[in-house]
Amino acid sequence: MVQRQIKKQVFGQAHVVRIDSGPGWRGILEDEINEVLTSPLQTYKFVPEVRTDDEGLVVHNIDFRQFLELPLRLLTASEILLQLDTKHVGSFGEFESFIQSIPWEIYLPAGASVKVRCQSYRSALYHEGKLDKMVLGVLHKKGFVTGGIPYYIRIEQKENRCTAFLSINQEPMFRRKYKTDLSHPASIQEHLAAAAIRWVWGKDPVDLIYAPFAGSGTMVMESWLYAHKPPLDLWRPFPQLQAMPDFPESTWNFIRGKLAKSEVQATPARAVEWDNKGIEALRTNLDYASLAWPALKSAWEAIAEDFLGDTCPPQFKNIFLPLNPPYGLRLEENTEELYARLGQWLHTGFQKDQRRFGFVLLADSKAFHAFEKGVGPQHMNGIQSFTQGGQHIRCVSFDIAAIP
Repeated sequence: MVQRQIKKQVFGQAHVVRIDSGPGWRGILEDEINEVLTSPLQTYKFVPEVRTDDEGLVVHNIDFRQFLELPLRLLTASEILLQLDTKHVGSFGEFESFIQSIPWEIYLPAGASVKVRCQSYRSALYHEGKLDKMVLGVLHKKGFVTGGIPYYIRIEQKENRCTAFLSINQEPMFRRKYKTDLSHPASIQEHLAAAAIRWVWGKDPVDLIYAPFAGSGTMVMESWLYAHKPPLDLWRPFPQLQAMPDFPESTWNFIRGKLAKSEVQATPARAVEWDNKGIEALRTNLDYASLAWPALKSAWEAIAEDFLGDTCPPQFKNIFLPLNPPYGLRLEENTEELYARLGQWLHTGFQKDQRRFGFVLLADSKAFHAFEKGVGPQHMNGIQSFTQGGQHIRCVSFDIAAIP
């Protein structure tokens, strides 16, 4: 009976998927979603459509098997939610009946651990704690438990409409887990770095990824992921997604294989870190990442040096610079001086026939004006503001053309 339900309701019907971005990067995520959906790895039954709502981006009319491409291909998403059902709900009794009507057994394995988060907006059913308990009560009666590694269930009550979602990942999507040493402070979340890289890089050719503030390796890794687009479960699998009843493992493996076959020799990377302890963590992380992705093994060099003392090799002509200075995400007394020197270095640290383009993260307006003065306003292309952990950050793109 359950298998027939799965065939009809999971594989035979079009689905709705909510995808969340990092604050400030929704437009970049929408661009990436459209790119993925319009270049499917095989032919699917339905034609998906991307729409926006108050909470995020919503993909309508997507085949379940095409939906499986999303966690393996989207770099800028923070969460992917599969919509299970939606219905008009105007009372606590109707709410409980709606939760009971959802065929949980076709989405969750028997005895699965669950964690529930209910959100209520402009609704008479405003007591979110009570809604949480009601949902858990229904799920416990169906044999699901709490504790252990959970499946995350989100219930949204908006005015008189209730919608139930299942998160396909136990952790936020940006936790790729290609780093084993997390001792470096103030690292930027991976999906935010990916959004900044996508915003600036576009389709420009790149000969070298140059990260003078390499930190724990996020900027280098996310640049490689954007350039070569391997399957994103290289380091972190999706065991809960694959544990769904009657999961189409053959489709999953086909998608992974198609992405793996598209791999080419990795773009060279130069990672610079001035701190001796930090350089060891950086090397450890890049070595660890290359175990799962062998194309990286000979593609990078990590150098212990201050950015002012490093020189870019002259043979590289198109150089991408994702810059996250140590003061990029927190304020310090010498912020202005650092950014002024960084802007000037972009002129003096390279050959005239080398084009250098990329972005820099800035924490305040003083740093912005110092960098603008150093690099020259004619070389600054745009500003994108976003937040991480409540910190307002400016992402400023720059492009210094090569002079023949």
